[in-house]
Amino acid sequence: MKSKDRNSESFILRCTLFIIHCTFLITLSAQAQTVQFGLRGGADIIDMQFTSDALRSANRAGFFLGPQLRIHTPVVGLNVDVAALYDQRDLRVEGQTLKQKTLQLPANARLGIDLMGVVGVYLSIGPQLNFNLGESTFYWEDLKGYRNHFTLQETTLGLNLGGGVTLGRHLEASLYYNIPLGKTADITWDTIVDALQDQTMHRARSKTNAWRIALTYYF
Repeated sequence: MKSKDRNSESFILRCTLFIIHCTFLITLSAQAQTVQFGLRGGADIIDMQFTSDALRSANRAGFFLGPQLRIHTPVVGLNVDVAALYDQRDLRVEGQTLKQKTLQLPANARLGIDLMGVVGVYLSIGPQLNFNLGESTFYWEDLKGYRNHFTLQETTLGLNLGGGVTLGRHLEASLYYNIPLGKTADITWDTIVDALQDQTMHRARSKTNAWRIALTYYF
C-alpha cells in the first residue's frame, strides 16, 4: 500500500512539473509572432535497462508520427514546439517481443540561430508526457521454466534533450535523447521447480531510454 502511495505521489509531482513547464511555454508564446503547423515523423532506437542483472534485453526500434506546432516568440532565436505523436515500438525482454503503443506529448523550448533564412541550427530541451494506448500487461513462460509478468506504466514523464537543423521555412531534421523520469515498467518472474515446493519470486523495474531521429515538414 505504501509503495502505491509513493508511486501516486511521484506521478502527481511529475505531472505538476509538466503543467508548470507548459504554463511557462504558453506564457512565453502568448505574444507569438508566427505559428507554423507541421507533420513530424521519425524512428526510435530503444535502450531498455533493468534493476536486475538477471534480466536480458536488446536494443529495438520503433516509429512515431503526428502533428507539430512551432511557435516563434518575440525573443530572438527562442522558439517553442509542441506535438501530439503516435509512437509504436517493439520491446525485447528475455527473448520475448512486446509491442508498445503510446500517445506522446512533447513540449520543448528551443534556442537557435538562423543564417539568412536558409539554414539554421538549434538546441532544445523539454518534458514529454506519455499515455499508453495498447496492451499494458503481458504474460509468458520461457524455455527455462520461468513465468513472466511484465507491466507497462499507463502514464510516464520523460525529458527530451537534443537539437536539429532547419532548411528554409519548411523542413527540419532533429536528433534528441529521451530520458524517463521514473520507471517505465515492472516485471516479476518465478521459477517452476516442483508442485510441492514454494516458487521463488523475483521483481525488477525498468527504464526505457530512446534516441529519436525525426524529420518535420511545416506547411
